[in-house]
Amino acid sequence: MSARNIASRYVDVLKANVRDEMERRGKNATGDTSRRIETITSGGDDTGTASLEADSQWKYVGNGRGPGGRPPIGNLRRWIQARGLRMSAFALANKIARDGTRDFRLKRTNVFLDEIDAWEERSVPMAEDEFAAFAEQQGLQTIDEVFN
Repeated sequence: MSARNIASRYVDVLKANVRDEMERRGKNATGDTSRRIETITSGGDDTGTASLEADSQWKYVGNGRGPGGRPPIGNLRRWIQARGLRMSAFALANKIARDGTRDFRLKRTNVFLDEIDAWEERSVPMAEDEFAAFAEQQGLQTIDEVFN
């Protein structure tokens, strides 16, 4: 066991939760965003960390996009094709720029942020306990090495 492994395991739980919630809410049209969610680890065994990384559109998953600039046409084309819709990506981009997406207008919440909040409540305390046990074990091992 290492600090990096503990962190990685718990961030992997978050990654799975986000993917499951995207699927549950029907926010996985092409699967690209879900497939590109990664757990990134850094540091050494004793002080390692892990983080969740996703494409920049993570901030629109579930809560949509408000009025303003036009969204990327290529992403809209893939979404339209994955949904089997017959519409113009340019017309859709203009409508989103003018009115925002349906999820935005309905004031729905962001999948990533919702799952991070739930993960912080459920999983972070368990990770902290596991880190504390690991640190205690490392400290006792160091004391044994010094005095034996």
